Amino acid sequence: MTQTTSLPFDRNADRFRSHADSIKGRMRGALIVGQLEAHIPAAQIPLRVLDAGCGTGDLAAVLIRWSKQMTLLDFSAGMLEQAGRRLAAPDLAEVPVPVRLIHGCIEQVDTYLGGEAFDLILCHNVLEYVDKPRKVLGALAARLSKGGYLSLVAANRYGEVFKNALVKLDLDAALACFEKTNTTADLFDGVSKRTFLMPDLEDLAWELGLNILGGYGIRMFTDWLPGQFIGRPEIEPEILKLERAAGAVPALIHTAHDLHLICRKQSGSSPASEGMHQFLQTAPER
Repeated sequence: MTQTTSLPFDRNADRFRSHADSIKGRMRGALIVGQLEAHIPAAQIPLRVLDAGCGTGDLAAVLIRWSKQMTLLDFSAGMLEQAGRRLAAPDLAEVPVPVRLIHGCIEQVDTYLGGEAFDLILCHNVLEYVDKPRKVLGALAARLSKGGYLSLVAANRYGEVFKNALVKLDLDAALACFEKTNTTADLFDGVSKRTFLMPDLEDLAWELGLNILGGYGIRMFTDWLPGQFIGRPEIEPEILKLERAAGAVPALIHTAHDLHLICRKQSGSSPASEGMHQFLQTAPER
């Protein structure tokens, strides 16, 4: 399932950047950053950051203020070019953080990074497009410093149910999503995209010996709001409050567009926190 060509991503880089600038993109970024802030103490900042699959660099442009060095990796030259321009924008001119851009496949991360270690690694909406998610995630986890954090975001299979039923008004397609593990990426010319359930992501983290600090939903309401709400920035703070409150509720997480797992590499500790054990009891069977 690995995408053998970056063309769908290259030719849609501008479209993806526009999506990142939309209410959906702004909510995604604000929720991810807020959820990371809940688990990364300010005393540990600045961090060595790797954004593996950085896209157009919109989240990196926020997290660069947390960084003492930042490495961006993407296999789409078009996306990486956008990211480079974003991090060179005038509003970041006062942030003296060295930035490295690497054009390459995430499957070859060891080739590009050798024995380097990072304090925070972002793997956001990448596992959907690779052939061996566990292998890719394992290579990234091996790059974590002791006590380093891994932020993992992936498409929620149940989110596809809502999208097909409420947005596309295709009830047959919505019903099929309960069984299908793959869908198509509308932003990228319909390329194949894997979807996940929260237990899938937890299993990957446990197999790699990572501590699970928190599991969240990203965008449970924004994608399904009536059209009259879109384009009204004055109500976005209220929507964000609602999304933040719902994103940590186990019963609601499964309705989200994306799933967010925050993990930590810490030797000599159990692979899951007590809080996550409680969360798992509410997760649906696969």
